[in-house]
Amino acid sequence: MAKKYLLGLDLGTNSVGWCVTDENDKIIRKNGKSLWGSRLFDDASDASARRMSRSARRRLGRRKQRMNLLRAFFKPEIDKVDPTFFFRLDESYLLKEDKHPSIAKFPCLLFNEPGFTDKEFFAKFPTIYHLRNELVSSSEKADIRLIYLAFAHMVKYRGNFLNQGQNIGAFDVEEARDIVNELDQELFDKGLCHLCPREGWAEQLKQLIPTSHGVSGKKEVLLELFPTEDSYLKTVVFPLASGSEISVKKIFPDIEDDSDLNPKKICCGSETFDEDLAKLSEQFSGNAIEIRIIGTTKKLYDYLLLGKLLGNSKTISEAMVARYNEHKKQLRAFKKYIKEKGKQTGKDLYKRMFGPITTTVIVKEDGKEKEKIVKLNNYSAYVGAYFDEKTIINCAHCKQSDFYKFVSDELGISNQNKDGESATKNTDSYCDEIKKLMADHSFLPRQNSSENGVFPYQLNLQEMRAIVSRQSHFYSFLNGNDKDTEGYSTVEKIESLLTFRIPYYVGPVVFKKEGDEKHPFAWTFADPGKGPIKPWNFDSKINKEESAEKFIQRMLNHCTYFPNEPCLAKGSLLFQEYELLSFLNKIRINGEFLSPEKKAQLIDEVFKKRAKVSIKDLKAFYKPNDVDITMGENGKEIANIPSLSSYVFFSKDTVLGKEFVDSEEGREIVEGIIQDLTVFEDKEIIETRLKRLYALHKLPRRADGKERQVINAIANQRMSGWGRLSKKLLLLKTTLINEFGEVIYKTLIQMMRETNKNLMELIEDDSLDFKNQIEEEQVSSAKDFLNPNEKHQAILEFVEDSYVSSAMKRPLIQAMDIIQDVEKILGRPIDEYYIECTRTNKAEKKKKDSRKEQLDKLYKAAKAATRNDIKEALEHSKNQLKGKEGEKLRSDKYFLYFCQLGHDIYTGEEIDLNNLDQYDIDHIVPQALVKDDSVSNRVLTLSSHNREKGANYPIPDSVFNSCGVTNGRTKMKEFYKYLKNNGLMSEKKFAALTRETPLTKDELKGFVDRQLVFTNQAVKALVDLIYRFQKKQNGGTPMVVYSKAENVSDFRHEYNILKSRDVNDCHHAHDAYLNVCVGRAINTYYRRYIWADLNNKEANEITDSISRQKGSLNLENVFKEYRDKNGAACRKPLLDKDGGVAWDYSTSVQTIKKNIYKRADVRITRMQCLKGNFFEKTQIKPKGQGNIPTKEVLREVVDGKETVRESPLTNCDRYGGIPSLSYGFYALIEQVSKKGKKDVTSSIVVPVPNLYCRPGDKEGLERYLVDNCGLNVKRIIIPCLRPNFVVAKGQAKVVVSGVNAAMKSYYIKPDFPITYSESEISTVRKIRKLVDVVSKNSEKDKEEQFIEQNFILEEGGLVLSPAGSPSAKEVVLTNGELETLYSKFGRIPSYLLTLLPGFSAVIDFLNEEKTKQAFATLSIYKKSLLLIGVVGYFNASSARVDLSLLGGKKNVGGLSISSALPKGARILAESPTGYYTKVLWKSE
Repeated sequence: MAKKYLLGLDLGTNSVGWCVTDENDKIIRKNGKSLWGSRLFDDASDASARRMSRSARRRLGRRKQRMNLLRAFFKPEIDKVDPTFFFRLDESYLLKEDKHPSIAKFPCLLFNEPGFTDKEFFAKFPTIYHLRNELVSSSEKADIRLIYLAFAHMVKYRGNFLNQGQNIGAFDVEEARDIVNELDQELFDKGLCHLCPREGWAEQLKQLIPTSHGVSGKKEVLLELFPTEDSYLKTVVFPLASGSEISVKKIFPDIEDDSDLNPKKICCGSETFDEDLAKLSEQFSGNAIEIRIIGTTKKLYDYLLLGKLLGNSKTISEAMVARYNEHKKQLRAFKKYIKEKGKQTGKDLYKRMFGPITTTVIVKEDGKEKEKIVKLNNYSAYVGAYFDEKTIINCAHCKQSDFYKFVSDELGISNQNKDGESATKNTDSYCDEIKKLMADHSFLPRQNSSENGVFPYQLNLQEMRAIVSRQSHFYSFLNGNDKDTEGYSTVEKIESLLTFRIPYYVGPVVFKKEGDEKHPFAWTFADPGKGPIKPWNFDSKINKEESAEKFIQRMLNHCTYFPNEPCLAKGSLLFQEYELLSFLNKIRINGEFLSPEKKAQLIDEVFKKRAKVSIKDLKAFYKPNDVDITMGENGKEIANIPSLSSYVFFSKDTVLGKEFVDSEEGREIVEGIIQDLTVFEDKEIIETRLKRLYALHKLPRRADGKERQVINAIANQRMSGWGRLSKKLLLLKTTLINEFGEVIYKTLIQMMRETNKNLMELIEDDSLDFKNQIEEEQVSSAKDFLNPNEKHQAILEFVEDSYVSSAMKRPLIQAMDIIQDVEKILGRPIDEYYIECTRTNKAEKKKKDSRKEQLDKLYKAAKAATRNDIKEALEHSKNQLKGKEGEKLRSDKYFLYFCQLGHDIYTGEEIDLNNLDQYDIDHIVPQALVKDDSVSNRVLTLSSHNREKGANYPIPDSVFNSCGVTNGRTKMKEFYKYLKNNGLMSEKKFAALTRETPLTKDELKGFVDRQLVFTNQAVKALVDLIYRFQKKQNGGTPMVVYSKAENVSDFRHEYNILKSRDVNDCHHAHDAYLNVCVGRAINTYYRRYIWADLNNKEANEITDSISRQKGSLNLENVFKEYRDKNGAACRKPLLDKDGGVAWDYSTSVQTIKKNIYKRADVRITRMQCLKGNFFEKTQIKPKGQGNIPTKEVLREVVDGKETVRESPLTNCDRYGGIPSLSYGFYALIEQVSKKGKKDVTSSIVVPVPNLYCRPGDKEGLERYLVDNCGLNVKRIIIPCLRPNFVVAKGQAKVVVSGVNAAMKSYYIKPDFPITYSESEISTVRKIRKLVDVVSKNSEKDKEEQFIEQNFILEEGGLVLSPAGSPSAKEVVLTNGELETLYSKFGRIPSYLLTLLPGFSAVIDFLNEEKTKQAFATLSIYKKSLLLIGVVGYFNASSARVDLSLLGGKKNVGGLSISSALPKGARILAESPTGYYTKVLWKSE
């Protein structure tokens, strides 16, 4: 038999462990190197931060382009009256002494005419809105500069584009009707009643909203115009639209536990609304209708806010002037009140409110009084400036909510009370007035606020046109008669600057031929021969329809099973049917699956008529019967119910109609429309495409001619998200033989309709050939790559398109790199893969209530029972629970006693709490069938009843009737229902206890599958990569086995194979090795020994066989070694299908332990990755704090000529700057320097910032080294070394990970692991447990006191965990263990420390006799604290170590290396496995 190679992979977010073995668990060696290791790298983050920065840059860049174009239109006219106007604006940010001499002579920035300077300008126009309002209303000729300033403000801050292309006026009535109609449709889709507005509601709304006060005022207006008794409207929709903050649980009433919700509340007026809505969309993907309702309600809120902001004003500028006057009026009264209040209290309240934004307070820290600077969110912070001795000082802004809170705290005004009504401590009338104004966000209203985002650009456009109509008589370029060669006037061009926005589906526009590889991310092409593209001629230069088609193709994701096929949209008719069938096929009605006929009836009569179906709707379908509806064999509670919302919408008579949607042709057209709705957010493109379908007679014409309404209804639909399956997969056909012996074909979706199997069950069913077809497709789509670089690029593209988080894409790529490297080493393909993927540990674990707290809450909330015996049981249990210590309830018997209200779970007999030894904890579903040790599968019962039940399942009637009754099952079911309805029993436990039908063969298979199959998306993606890009030795698809993390963890625990992340990174390789050993044994046991029975025997035969042979479907049985009465091993080795030994019960565990504890040859490599950012932080610091100037060269146009001078911004002390550069890579150079009078040649590593040079730019690198670094470069040896490059000397190896601020040395990490024995790892684990418990629970400097109070100190040791039972052992940390671990650090080989002087210094200090004596005198805790720091230091978890407990320094042993590498040093290139190395350079 040919030798097989097995590869184990352990994927984490920042590591990949790997190991190559043969079929006997022997680690493969090649050329003296063992093939196992850990590949380390930094956690990858998604591109959201970069995307936001890029979007901001583009937005600001486009704004600058608009301003430049506007300036070009006005410059000829402005130059006639003020030639240096724009020059003065360009240098307005400079101090007077830094300005160009030609403009420094002007005393004012804008206006310098006699009688009209900047002082007169700002006196007449305090804000830009005063100027705009004047120009809109005045018919006199205005200064051209004033017109430019007004237009510049409009073009710079254009307004929102939510209704692009529509003619919207101030508080437009038609817009209100559109929003309400859209909301009404969504409420109906959810199954709620229609909105029933009063006649003339839109006009009344326009009149009432401007005069309404606060949130309650808006809500009253809505209730008056839309009278209703519907609770959802009154508690969710109207409060949201009014600006109230409401609980998310109200929006999704089916949620029982809202502890994991984020956010828990939402408010349309919140600055974080968009972010909150995005989070909810992710958490409630199945509840698209509720998400859409929130979105449309936000539109209504914005509309009402717009009406409130505009009031009775006709224009934005008029409203803003009114807001300014209101602020001025309120401020005068507020200042007066603050002065009087300050006199009454004796406090300098006026200074706190209107003075500097910081103050000094005295605080106590570590028992000492210290001064601390505290930021004040006062009025100065609110407006961003304050007066300091008649000088205006600009300062940082604060949010309106923070200012309101500051005012409330200073004046004694509290927040809202629990009923949502405002409450105050200060009861004077002025504070009451402030309280009301703050509730309406109208106390001291600012002109510039986040609320301005509700203004549509059309309002600015109206003002612009009004100004043009009044000033066109005086300025000819504004009269619209100056058409250019393309037919556009200057006025049209100016308007386009305000109205044009590049459609998102157009993407980057480039002048190139299609297929040009220089622009791989572009899909919109322009002809350079047609001239430049401007906002006004965009539509004539770009084919938007063609661009939209290409955008669709780019947006489509690919199927999980057929990588070349596009995915269906989540709103697709076919995909929604698949999701619904997946749900219906697993629900049980009174414990029974739905028959195909009943399922079809349920779909036709319920799901095809309601866009949202609730559990109540399902139960109503079965009336008058009382039904119990659960999910799956475990009886899980039903949470989200899928819907056919797309079918319900499109089949409405007012849309396309049922007949059209049910037809084959109509269904295809609807699928295309759904795809468009998912891809495009722009209603304009949707409407265009729908009109084309009508023009081509592909959509049914309406008898009433209301096609326009149909188009509006469809275009208003919002669909989002993509499924993971393709149409090709769901319509994949399989061959069957019917009862007449005829060959028939059925698709996968048809099989789901006619059976109760889900997708995976149908694919894995060997009697069907779906799986074979899928594998054949995957193999045929796999490509033989002759060029490794081409293959690597294809892998990168595949991973980028995969449905995995950004954090897991890097591990996938690294795993594939390791696979390629391993196959190169072996010289042949890998035969079998064993894969594990750990879940990320970034999410913090939520603190759960103690068992006593849980029971207290449940007992308190329990409803009254109808049966007297249950009432008495509840009261008795409540009394028993009183006074019980929480520690006692840690005992499962105690906890189950109270969950069962003190009664036997099978017979209802009362349990003697004082004699629990007579009772057993029984597994409802026997452990021989499934590994489930959760509370949901365990009950407390009399030992005799447990023996009676044995391994039988379902529970026999004889067990229920053990106490002499004949209807025990019926009686207990009522008791179970009470426990379930009051939270004392889970749905899963209830279903298991009440089940009466035997287990089916499919359910037994399900028990096995859940122990073998892993659903992590990253693992699935890696399997897809292997199937697509890897082949077996003889061709075909390689064997891939999922190795579940919990199985390996259980194996480690069972056989005491310890793991510690503190000591080194070898555990990743160890886990990969265990994935092969454990995964292969489990897979062989089930697939070869158990699966044959599952396929060939009936369910009752299998369970009988298991019981008779003392076998098990539980994987814990796989590794158990049975012995006969003489103690001899009697279990034969597990053999795979080729006869190889998958598990030898006498030797396998010993072999595994030997390899993990005795071998020190794990290969550790680190990924080298370029850094792409220019700066470590792009935030510009104020003057005196920055190091990098924001601009180095200033280009100016003086008298028509361009001049270049050094920018004054290079002076960071005067203008501030950016804190520090980001170094993307390093260069190894040979330089010539002076040593005395001699020229000395040396080799140094120089960090290179991305700002000055990118990899591959040789000229830029040379310029940086000479001009910026001042180096005398003789030659560049290696132009680009990536971070984490390897430096070696002798047998010592380190990786260079970063550079210090002075750039004289580099941060390093050892490139070798320090190995630990089994006992040493055990000691480190105990130390970690002790240190974590103490640091988490004790106060600083009181750790020893905490240990004395909470731990048992025995002679020579500290008891960390007492023995929980007579058979268990207590966990003790002894002084001997600590001293043994301490002595280890003196045995680290010196040849490994050549490049690590810090390590050597620490080791030398630890080996000094006085240091050892100092260590011996420390307490166990202090020894532990010291040792965990030393262990972490030698694992490079920290750059320095604290040795102060031993009399040494606090920060010792810096891990760094000089930029001038030592003699004999080598720079190495390593392959991903570290097997291949290449010397890039060697120091002579």
